[in-house]
Amino acid sequence: MRMVTAVLLVLAVGWYVYSGEDSEHFPYSLSALDSWVYDQDSKRDVLAGRVPTSYLARADGLASCRDLAINAAREHNFRRWGYVCCTVTSSTDCATKVR
Repeated sequence: MRMVTAVLLVLAVGWYVYSGEDSEHFPYSLSALDSWVYDQDSKRDVLAGRVPTSYLARADGLASCRDLAINAAREHNFRRWGYVCCTVTSSTDCATKVR
């Protein structure tokens, strides 16, 4: 009985850690990044696109998210703009905002 309880405890703790996020607000269950561009002049938000990625490939995903934002800002002729990358998991399309 102790062995079963110990295994269940380890599985529960492992699931909790995996379903959380790191100190930079990246969810461990990251599956994609949504690139959002905001234009300060027109006060418009534009979805630039989605980049499939994972927690382990988050650096490459961020670079692709940035590239999508740059292209969208150029396409929409934004002059004063910024962007965020929303982290996508199986349960939400914007778990956290990162850059």
